[in-house]
Amino acid sequence: MTEKDIIDIIFKLRSDVWEIWGFSSVIGVAAIGWLISTKGLKTRAQKLLASLLYTSFYLTMVGSFYKSYRELEMAISDLGQFAIKKELDYQGGLIHHFYHIDYFDNFYYALTSNSLLAIMFLYCVWAKVLQNL
Repeated sequence: MTEKDIIDIIFKLRSDVWEIWGFSSVIGVAAIGWLISTKGLKTRAQKLLASLLYTSFYLTMVGSFYKSYRELEMAISDLGQFAIKKELDYQGGLIHHFYHIDYFDNFYYALTSNSLLAIMFLYCVWAKVLQNL
């Protein structure tokens, strides 16, 4: 495996992370918009079902973010080890850029943004405010 192969893997994993960000954001905002446009759910059974489904979606997204960011960190670590083994000068350029960014810290941003969307969704489900609009 060459450094080009590892860099290709890193770009693919970064693409996967951005796809998950986009998907979770769009679904979260769309679900909240749907609740607002329908002025909330009426029955307790509807509210429980919506809460259960969104919580399942939230947990799936958190798991996906965790897996994707962890794999990205491992690929970057492999790139750094490869550079050290091959005695490459990676003090500048792309290898340096990848190796000195802690991508897994971004997992906490993903967790925070998805948690906020989940809280807003659950608030919209259970609050009586929407029914008065």
